[in-house]
Amino acid sequence: MQIATLILLTVFLPLVGHVLPALFGRVLGRRVGWLALIFPLASTGLLLLIAHRAGPEPQVVVAWPWVPALGVELAFLVDGLSLFFALIVAGVGTLIVLYAPAYLDDHYEHHGRFYAYLILFMAAMLGTVLSDHLIILFIFWELTGVSSFLL
Repeated sequence: MQIATLILLTVFLPLVGHVLPALFGRVLGRRVGWLALIFPLASTGLLLLIAHRAGPEPQVVVAWPWVPALGVELAFLVDGLSLFFALIVAGVGTLIVLYAPAYLDDHYEHHGRFYAYLILFMAAMLGTVLSDHLIILFIFWELTGVSSFLL
């Protein structure tokens, strides 16, 4: 798999997958946390694979045209600093999702919604630290604020 595809999956897998815990939250109850754990673990694993493939001096810029008429690209930069912060975001996201089932008790009714917002927040933070275009950075930063409010 190409490194560009890995970067795209790292950001958009949790961004799209945050819907699953919300859908299955009522059915699985407290156990929906195990379903939600897939996305932070996948992002962490993909980031470790990117770090391995990029080598000791990673400098990868990946861009896809998004709104070509305005010159807006869906661009991500993976260098040492962004990779470090992305690993922190994904790693801490994994630890929080692992800890949350023990913290949330049976009196809390909306486990699926909580995990959906948590994974959305993690995806927004990953997009923020990896973005390489000012408009994309702004969109992910605003998504971080909205998901933080929902949490």
